[in-house]
Amino acid sequence: MIFLFVIDTSASMNQKTSNGMSYLDCAKAAVEYFIKLREKCSRSDRFMLVTCEEGIGAIKVLIIAVFLLLSLFRPVKADYCFY
Repeated sequence: MIFLFVIDTSASMNQKTSNGMSYLDCAKAAVEYFIKLREKCSRSDRFMLVTCEEGIGAIKVLIIAVFLLLSLFRPVKADYCFY
């Protein structure tokens, strides 16, 4: 299967939850958890990652294997502001 993750990287994702994690950290943890669960079921899954940046920079990863997605996903930061 092919899975598409759309991650909000606006500045509002830097807000903290009651446990001290940012909203973005929570979203990233959820995606990583989902990928690890799927990895046990099917090694043929492919993933795509899109952020909320402007232009072509929003597409972080096209169809890719899980180990590459996780390495490219971890450094995603919330710094984009909507005007």
